[in-house]
Amino acid sequence: MNQDSKPPLNENARLMLKAADGDIDAFKRLYKSFAPLLMQFFVIRGVDRYSADDLVQKIFLSLWQQRKNYYPASSFEAYLYSMARNTLYNEIRRS
Repeated sequence: MNQDSKPPLNENARLMLKAADGDIDAFKRLYKSFAPLLMQFFVIRGVDRYSADDLVQKIFLSLWQQRKNYYPASSFEAYLYSMARNTLYNEIRRS
């Protein structure tokens, strides 16, 4: 692989690019795959389940609203967990 070539996109990045083009089914697949993992991410960090569910909804709403800005510079998973960390930090600062 030369310096100009990029690694191939994984399935999740491809789904997000489809979602960016308005494919709701692709976005639903991402939600189904990652919502439970994000719930676990928040609960492990001490967030109650009700609040964790709200945070997951907030993240996916933001992801949908900003979908056209998605650029797969890193893995979709890294992008999503970065959003989750930032959301958690913002909630901690707010409280």
